[in-house]
Amino acid sequence: MEVDAQIMSVRSLFIGRQNLDFMIDDCNLRKPEEACGLIVGTFENSVAMASDVMPVRNQSMSPYRFSIDPVVMFKAQKKAEELGQTIIGVYHSHPAGAEPSHLDVNYMTGTSYVWVIVEKCRDVKAFVYDGGVVEVKIEEKKGEAAGVTSRGPG
Repeated sequence: MEVDAQIMSVRSLFIGRQNLDFMIDDCNLRKPEEACGLIVGTFENSVAMASDVMPVRNQSMSPYRFSIDPVVMFKAQKKAEELGQTIIGVYHSHPAGAEPSHLDVNYMTGTSYVWVIVEKCRDVKAFVYDGGVVEVKIEEKKGEAAGVTSRGPG
C-alpha cells in the first residue's frame, strides 16, 4: 500500500511518552514562535508507529503559522529511509486549542502525514485528512527507547 493510501486509513498514532513530552517541551520553549517538527516512523495497517520526533526551524518565524524548508524535509526523509522508516507526520504548536486551523486544513489536503497539534497548555491532538479532517487517537507506546534519528535531520 502506498503512503498516500496508508495515511488516509490511519486512525491511531502510537508514540512513546518520551517523544510526546519532547514535542510539548519543544513547543513551550519556542514561544511565542510557532514550533514545528517532523515525526519519523512506519505505518502498520491503520496505525502510524512513531519512533522519533525531530524539531525543525520554523521558516515563517511566526506565532501564527509554520513552514519547513524543503531541503530539511529532503534530508530528514533520506535519514529516515536509511533506517527503514519514513516521515509519518508533522507537529506544530497552537497558542490556544489543538484543533486544525483553516490554514492547517488547506495544507493537510496536499500532504501524506499525520498532523499533530500541541496546544501551549499541553493539549495534544492528531489528525489526518481523509476527504475531511479526521481525529486520530494518540496511544502511548510502552517501553519506548530514545529516538533513533538523534533529534535532527542531519
